[in-house]
Amino acid sequence: MEHAASTGVSDADGRPLARRAFLIPLLVMAIGFSLLFVTLHLAAMRNEILRRRVRSLQMMQASQRAA
Repeated sequence: MEHAASTGVSDADGRPLARRAFLIPLLVMAIGFSLLFVTLHLAAMRNEILRRRVRSLQMMQASQRAA
């Protein structure tokens, strides 16, 4: 707090503005990475479901040919 007071970079309450300048981009990036993680996780789940469906259809087709 002393540094902000000595440089004169503070808001009306005397809190340093640098904290807000770093906090907002940090929160935006945290939200962005969280959304990226959820998107990639959902894509991986979809891929696994489709992979299992294809494998199941292949097994059914193979068993029909054998019969």
